[in-house]
Amino acid sequence: MVVWSMVVWSMVVWSMVVGGLVLGARCLVLGARCLVLGARCLVLGARCLVLGAWCLVLGAWCLVLGAWCLVLGAWCLVLGAWCLVLGAWCLVLGAWCLVLGAWCLVLGAWCLVLGAWCLVLGAWCLVLGAWCLVLGAWCLVLGAWCLVLGAWCLVLGAWCLDAPAMHQDAPAKHQASG
Repeated sequence: MVVWSMVVWSMVVWSMVVGGLVLGARCLVLGARCLVLGARCLVLGARCLVLGAWCLVLGAWCLVLGAWCLVLGAWCLVLGAWCLVLGAWCLVLGAWCLVLGAWCLVLGAWCLVLGAWCLVLGAWCLVLGAWCLVLGAWCLVLGAWCLVLGAWCLVLGAWCLDAPAMHQDAPAKHQASG
C-alpha cells in the first residue's frame, strides 16, 4: 500500500514536473512571440511617427498653398472684373467690326467680279500672246529667208556689175594678142 501510494505520488509529481516544463516552454514561446510582436509594434509606431511628421509638413505646405490660393483668387476676381469691362468693349468693337465686315464683304464681291473679268482678259491676252509668238516665229523664218535672198541678190548684183568690165577687157586682150 505504501509502495502504491509512493508510486502514485511519484507519478503525480512527475506529471506535475512534466506539465510545468511543458507549460513553461509554452510560456517561453508565447513570450518570444510577444517580444517579436512588441518589436513590430515599435517599428510600426516609429513609422507612424515619421508619417505623422510628414503629414505635419504636408499640412504646413497646404496652409501656405491655401494662403497663396486665397491671394490668387483675389487677383482672379480683379482680373475677372477687368475681363468683364474688356468684354463689354469687345462687344462694342465687335459691332463695329460687323459693320466693317459687311462693307468688306461687299468690297470682296466687287473684287471677285473684277478678278473674274481680269481672268477672262488674261486668258484672251494669253491666247493673243500665243498668236503673237507664232506670228513672230513666222516673221523670224521669213526674215531669215529675206536675209538669204538679200545675200543672193548682193552676189548677183556684184556679178552683174563685174560683167561689163569683163566684156570691155575681152576686146582689148584680143587686140593685144593679134
